[in-house]
Amino acid sequence: MLHGALPSLEVRLELTEPLEVLAQGQIELGATPSAALELSWTDLPLPGLGAETRHSGTAELAGDLDRYTVRAWGELVVDGTDTRFDVRGAGDQSGVTVDAFEWTSPKGEITAGGRVLLDSLQWDLAVEGQGIDPSLRWTQWQGRIDARCRIQGRATPEFHWSVSGIDARGTLLDHAVRATGAFAARAGQWDLTDIDIRIGPNVLSASGSIGDAIDLTVTVDAPRTDLLWPPLTGSLEFEADIGGTPSSPGDRGRS
Repeated sequence: MLHGALPSLEVRLELTEPLEVLAQGQIELGATPSAALELSWTDLPLPGLGAETRHSGTAELAGDLDRYTVRAWGELVVDGTDTRFDVRGAGDQSGVTVDAFEWTSPKGEITAGGRVLLDSLQWDLAVEGQGIDPSLRWTQWQGRIDARCRIQGRATPEFHWSVSGIDARGTLLDHAVRATGAFAARAGQWDLTDIDIRIGPNVLSASGSIGDAIDLTVTVDAPRTDLLWPPLTGSLEFEADIGGTPSSPGDRGRS
């Protein structure tokens, strides 16, 4: 609903079903149009992250197209655990600079910063995690991991994204863990670059691509498979150079 007289208008829009959302603020339609708007939401479900995962929060935008600030903050409940998020940034017509993204929980925290371009929906973010306990989402994997990486991508003209400079280390199931490498995805194609994962005495490595054709080298040396997936027991040793296609792969290996 709009109220007021030009050039100033007050905005208020409230939604109660199926979600609780409130948008309100003021729009100035003078020589340089500007706005000061606030959006809040309550118990918004997040499909794919579990029935108990929901979030509530508030977002603010203030300024004009050539110079504006944005901020969003609130609560994210992940499988019954309360976590908090806070995002701050500034932008112009070309895009938004994320000055700080912070996510905190009893089981670790994640920070990030970077740039999002609006015309091509392109992003470039540096991400760091400290003290992350994977059991927040996967209860069978308890640990504490510090990690960093760079996430890049774009939505147009073809959606693709990549994670590079992966460097994760810490403990998992009371054993040392270290992971390095990079991967990228686009139009049904996955590219893996020097993936190396070490959990206790186990070593897993992979490089290559999976798409319409397969060109993949995989090595698994796992004397403790229970550290890879707790219900498993025993050991596994495997080396393979995999080619062909997804419907007709070919490999040379030993297990």
